[in-house]
Amino acid sequence: MRAGTPAPIVARLEAACREATADPAYQDLAERQFQQSSYLDREAFTARLDADYKSKAALIPTLKLPE
Repeated sequence: MRAGTPAPIVARLEAACREATADPAYQDLAERQFQQSSYLDREAFTARLDADYKSKAALIPTLKLPE
């Protein structure tokens, strides 16, 4: 989401995402594709991405991949 997006718009988008991930049809689809699905709000999703980035950044040098 772009910086400066008005709070009511952010809240509306988060509500739509929360509803979509709670939908039984979506949950069924995710399960059939062996995916875990849970809603994360903006802060939690950002924290998850940051943690994933840091863990991958630490992992890559240990793989000794050719340049």
